[in-house]
Amino acid sequence: MGENNKSLPELLLNLKEGRYSVVGLAKKWLDVLKKTDEGVGLSEAELIKKSIKDILSGKVTEKDIKEARNKMVKPAAADEDSKGSKGKDGKK
Repeated sequence: MGENNKSLPELLLNLKEGRYSVVGLAKKWLDVLKKTDEGVGLSEAELIKKSIKDILSGKVTEKDIKEARNKMVKPAAADEDSKGSKGKDGKK
């Protein structure tokens, strides 16, 4: 049975990394999933389970998560830059 086909309890029992690092990564991946098509229609509990399973099964890596989070931040920053920063009176 491949890693992707194992149940979440099996993956947790065979955990090689520290569980706290997995929890941190899972939280970051969950934030990404919430903003993608993969997360649409899933409950918070389902998103948590999916994010942990994606990490433990090797579907996503820490590098993948960092790249996805950077892509989420850059478009928002680009929108702000294109609008220009305005003061309270609406002038630059």
